[in-house]
Amino acid sequence: MFQGSFRTTFPLIRRCGFRNVELHLRDSSLIDQQNLHQLLDENGLDVSSIGTGEAYSIDHLSLSNDDSQIRALAVERVKGHILHAATYPHAVVIIGLLRGNIRDCTSKVSFERHLLTSMEQCVETAAEHQVTLVIELINRYETDYLNTVQEGLEFLKRIPSPFLKLHLDTFHMNIEESNIEDSVLQAGKEIGHVHVADSDRWYVGHGHFPFIPFIDALEKTGYTETLSLECISKPDPCICATQSAHNLMVLLNRLGKN
Repeated sequence: MFQGSFRTTFPLIRRCGFRNVELHLRDSSLIDQQNLHQLLDENGLDVSSIGTGEAYSIDHLSLSNDDSQIRALAVERVKGHILHAATYPHAVVIIGLLRGNIRDCTSKVSFERHLLTSMEQCVETAAEHQVTLVIELINRYETDYLNTVQEGLEFLKRIPSPFLKLHLDTFHMNIEESNIEDSVLQAGKEIGHVHVADSDRWYVGHGHFPFIPFIDALEKTGYTETLSLECISKPDPCICATQSAHNLMVLLNRLGKN
């Protein structure tokens, strides 16, 4: 939502009423982490999550690539984000597009074999540093693997670890899940992170996503972590952020959960 330098965007995010920020980073090793921590402290912000998608979209890395060198680079990139996330109290590391696509590999069998091997390496490092990895469930138009909660749960069974959980996103769920409330309850204790945006990817309240049953179900699972906004920046980032925050608070008050 907010693009630009940390020094410019952090004060805006704080003025919009937020206490946490999700960082979308290409490579954590390129970040001046001491300066970043200082800027976060100055603005009363903490880090909820680190997004990794730029390694896929810009550097064309993926955890499932047929090329072992590219896979190794992707794993090292994730491990760098894990070490970075470990410097914050509650930050998770998101595995979204970085997992790659079946269509980019020679077969689904090789794709899954490569992805599982890479993820096992990442999870091992995450466990060492007590950082949770969350695998994002993304709609079928953006990725061809792990679109639904059911598919995500089946994947978790293949790498059983308390440091690997599911990442729900209301925009993607609106496309993929036939019953939002049931899907949240099905995910249950495996939910590690949540993105919120309305059905049209605008701010909360702009579209028709059923936020009341979604939030009600989320509370029933025992989820107490961040609701992180991932909306398009229309009409502008500050309006998007403040409208979302206001509408979420109205919904929480209506449900008696604030």
